[in-house]
Amino acid sequence: MALCVEYMLRETKKLHAQRFWIVYGEVRRDLEGAGNEARLHPIYTDATYDKIFVETSLETNSMRVNIELAREAVRKRLVLLKNGEASDKPLLPLPKKATKILVTGTHADTLGYQCGGWTITWQGLSGNDLTAGTTILQAVKNTVDRSTQVLYSQNPDAQFVKSGKFSHAIVVVGEPPYAETNGDSLNLTISQPGPDTIYNVCGAMKCVVDVISGRPVVMQPYVSSIDALVAAWLPGTEGQGVADVLFGNYGFTGKQGRGRVFEGPVQIRIKGPLFS
Repeated sequence: MALCVEYMLRETKKLHAQRFWIVYGEVRRDLEGAGNEARLHPIYTDATYDKIFVETSLETNSMRVNIELAREAVRKRLVLLKNGEASDKPLLPLPKKATKILVTGTHADTLGYQCGGWTITWQGLSGNDLTAGTTILQAVKNTVDRSTQVLYSQNPDAQFVKSGKFSHAIVVVGEPPYAETNGDSLNLTISQPGPDTIYNVCGAMKCVVDVISGRPVVMQPYVSSIDALVAAWLPGTEGQGVADVLFGNYGFTGKQGRGRVFEGPVQIRIKGPLFS
């Protein structure tokens, strides 16, 4: 998901085209100031053309900056759908210092599911062999206090959950990756064992559910069992952006979309928020 911004310089008497990394700060100032009419202006002029060093290594400061930009994008698009049964008793942000946290769900430790389809491969993959990055499980471990124990179980049964003496749980579920017609759905539900995990875990302790999906999915059957619900969409390689917000380093800023959803032969009309 890391972003490489390229600007093409053309000279008739020199090379036909040359690629350059553009400094993140200069691009951001221009984009924020110009809004929808934002333009990328050249940083280099013909006078300095011969002095430009072209960076070919991916392990550069520019790449690290672009990763941070991708992480920021993940943070800003997270949508908080529920936070406690009452506004004066929110679950989020989660405390970084706790005795023991349970992280669970089919999507908690797989970059392939975080990336979705059309990412390196057409239909996407499961697991962590697709590309480099940070899963949400690893991001949680990176964020909590050193004294906090983080335990991962993909689909624990009710007995395991009740006997674990967990402070709270982070449940990460959603859709498997897909592309084009292979992703057509007539019901827009999350795949098993996601629902079972929600019921087993959230029925026994305080929990936040992060939904990983490329489109709105039906969560109404589970809302009453959930203390906090977050639409995380597809965070790509930067799962750290999810943990940044769950633990309060940043606030929620994402908003729900409204309108219509088209899936295969069925047109689903939604007048209100896409998640309800």
